[in-house]
Amino acid sequence: MKSTLLSLISALILLFSSAFSALAEEYQTTTVKGTECYIYYVKQGEGFYSLNKKFGVTRDEVVKFNPSAKNGLNRGQKLYIPIPENAKPDASAASSTVHTVKQGESLYSISKQYNTTVSDIMVLNGMSSSALKAGDKLKIPQAGSNSSAATEKAGSDILQNATAAAPSEPVKQKEENIAIINGERYRTEKYVVQRRETLYSISQKFNTSIDNILACNPGIKSLSKGDILNIPMTKEVIKVVDEYRAANQPITVTPDRNMADADKKDKNHIKIAVLYPFRLNAPTHQSKAFLSCYKGLLLALDSMKHEGLSAEVVAFDTEGSIEKIKQILESPKLKGSDMIFGPDDKEGIKLIGEYAKYNQILLVNSFSINDNEVAGNRFIIQGHIPSSYFYSTASKALAKSAADKEVVFLVDNYETNDKKEFIENLREEFKASGKEITKFNFNDASNFNVLSNSLEKGADVIFIASSSTRNGVAKTTALLSKIKEARPDLNMSLFGYPEWLTYTKDYLEIFHNLNTTVFSRFYINTNDAAWKEFYRNFLYWYGSSAGYSLPATDVLGFDTGIFLLKGYAKFGSGLSQNISSLQSNSIQTDFSMTRISDNGGYINKNIYFVNFSPEFKISKSRVE
Repeated sequence: MKSTLLSLISALILLFSSAFSALAEEYQTTTVKGTECYIYYVKQGEGFYSLNKKFGVTRDEVVKFNPSAKNGLNRGQKLYIPIPENAKPDASAASSTVHTVKQGESLYSISKQYNTTVSDIMVLNGMSSSALKAGDKLKIPQAGSNSSAATEKAGSDILQNATAAAPSEPVKQKEENIAIINGERYRTEKYVVQRRETLYSISQKFNTSIDNILACNPGIKSLSKGDILNIPMTKEVIKVVDEYRAANQPITVTPDRNMADADKKDKNHIKIAVLYPFRLNAPTHQSKAFLSCYKGLLLALDSMKHEGLSAEVVAFDTEGSIEKIKQILESPKLKGSDMIFGPDDKEGIKLIGEYAKYNQILLVNSFSINDNEVAGNRFIIQGHIPSSYFYSTASKALAKSAADKEVVFLVDNYETNDKKEFIENLREEFKASGKEITKFNFNDASNFNVLSNSLEKGADVIFIASSSTRNGVAKTTALLSKIKEARPDLNMSLFGYPEWLTYTKDYLEIFHNLNTTVFSRFYINTNDAAWKEFYRNFLYWYGSSAGYSLPATDVLGFDTGIFLLKGYAKFGSGLSQNISSLQSNSIQTDFSMTRISDNGGYINKNIYFVNFSPEFKISKSRVE
């Protein structure tokens, strides 16, 4: 990942005109290589993502003036940050009016008062949120200045990098820089052809089509180094959400349907739409998990870039609102998508699923485990196994592995036996095979003598817990630890539940001592080389990890992205017919896709058995 993350997207996208002038008062300046720069010292946990948020500079710009930063940033490191031209004082800022916000006023009401737009006010004031409070001072652009040239009201529909805004209606645009393609007016930018470049490689580099380039350059028949081409730009303004921009990850919108249709047929190019409840105006713990998943997906896209797959991504904030989803589904930006990554709520999946079905677009559900829409929609891909299949698969595998063991069900009399469904499935499996089992009810560890005396000498016995709660784990392991101490002749093992993986910080040694196995949809072996590489890359680009969760949502986005993108690179639009044949070797979640019915979509039937052995080794095995 030495190059700019997702450099597959057009390098012609212009720098967004955010107001960085306040920074001049905070940092000393100097001149480096003829360019005015801020002097900045890296803080704890900062990466290129943080610098991008703070200064609006890309990773390549930082490295250009600080070669020592090529391999990452360190706390206290001195950096020279090039000052963007739009951060320097200009006449328009000097001629603006200052407005003091009054109680109850909004950006919209203020914009109407001064005959300007919400987006122009936000740009001039460097605002990432439309929130206001009484007493705030706002610079108001002169009426008619059109400082941001935004054609839509400012908001948070599209997650976007600060370097990825492409003004569609520049304040002053010379007519010779305008091209008309299929009746649409496009602004163009000059590009100098490099050695060995072709029309195809340039079209891929700038996320457009050969036909569109030819339309902007009539009469061109061949290319040579140094030739100057007009490259068409998209016509829409892409808004920036400062707080949630992904460092150096331009995300473009291509409104031309002909271009989208052409790309859709190309296995080397994919258009992805992300519809997540980021809740940019009021972030929550859950919304941050969706953002983390999105970042992981972007890292997957960058990884696939090296395998020749280019991508176009449009990301929307559903705000957790059905009405917002309805608005998004009407957006032309969604057209031509090959794949949609959707939210976790039932209504949202149903609504987007209907859109996906009608337009024959794959809808990826990575969050909702027990949603029923997949049963009647052939275009839905559910990333995790539903609970009913989950318990059935685990119970069959456990019954098979325990065929030659003595089986003891441990039932805590005072703890909620919340795994009743799984235990009933398991009992049916044992019953069908003619296997005899023992049920032992206990109150606490003081009952260990009764249990110990009931076990034959030298028995190979597996104990199956009945509770997934922390308190249930404490009581079960306390009981069995006493048994193990009193009966060294026994070959003991313990079988537990997915929730137990969240308790490893407190019970890891005990799990190993009792030869514990749990079943789960996901697990990360932190000693795995692939995990370490992902973690380094995530820190490198974003400055900090998402924090521990089960599953880790950043890895969830990466694993899902890699699996589906590899499949698309292989099968193109035929992915949905061939997804069952794909193999995966993921960090946290593997994929074994099965169509749920003739009229249904796909579910991932993969589960793991995770064993903590007495030799203090952790192994993760896929259950077939």
